[in-house]
Amino acid sequence: MESNLQTAATSSGKNTLTALFRPLLPVSGGLRAYDLFALTVAIMIFGHVGEYFAIGNHWWRVPDRIVVPVFLVSVGYNAGSRLSRFLWGSAVLMTVFNWVLTRKFYIEVLAVIILSRLVIDPLARWALKSRVRFYAANLLFVALCPLINDYVEYGTLALTLAMAGWVNRNRSEIPAEILRPREFFIFTYLAYLACVEIIFRFSAPQFIVVAGGTAWVMYVLYNFRPLLLNSIQARPRDIIEKFCSFLGHKSLEIYVIHSIALQLLFFYAVTGH
Repeated sequence: MESNLQTAATSSGKNTLTALFRPLLPVSGGLRAYDLFALTVAIMIFGHVGEYFAIGNHWWRVPDRIVVPVFLVSVGYNAGSRLSRFLWGSAVLMTVFNWVLTRKFYIEVLAVIILSRLVIDPLARWALKSRVRFYAANLLFVALCPLINDYVEYGTLALTLAMAGWVNRNRSEIPAEILRPREFFIFTYLAYLACVEIIFRFSAPQFIVVAGGTAWVMYVLYNFRPLLLNSIQARPRDIIEKFCSFLGHKSLEIYVIHSIALQLLFFYAVTGH
């Protein structure tokens, strides 16, 4: 099956449906960055529906816990990019919106992304002065995460995930005696699993699925550069590929719109507030 899909992915025909299966292929099989983000967006929406309307059923949250690193690791990978006005505005909007509905001050993920983007480059360069300093800083981030997660979405764990993306992009510049990027990705993977389990208390089968799926995600993110090159070299051809490209490139807008819609539906239609 895999070889057939790879052959189809390189053909010139239309409506091959390969965009639906490309995330199952190895990186060398033509996986594109927007495929990965499209898959993440779809899973994210599924998980958020479960968060509001299947409360207590953690199986709904298993898929989106697997793909969370896609967004947060890419924050560090793209640390040099400019922050858009839409991101700033959306972060403010979501924070205010959450306060209006719940009367609780909660720093949600868009604000965390902005903060991570602003600090990750100087923070990483400071931490990389020594191997001990680097791992000590990240151990501190991981330890603090469960303590502040009720007030800051993903807490300081977001910094470790963003650090992994930064390290991945700059891996050729990092001395091996200070840090081996592959080892830090393994550290980040284990740290993420530990925090997720502390926060969600998954059952053994649920945790096994999260661990296996996240291992695949971290592998793909470690090989992120080929995904970007695949996206540049091959433009979407048929309607399915174009739809995946749309989802991947409009993930921020989709996140904001569906989050507000689900919160309004839950608080006004379900709870009757």
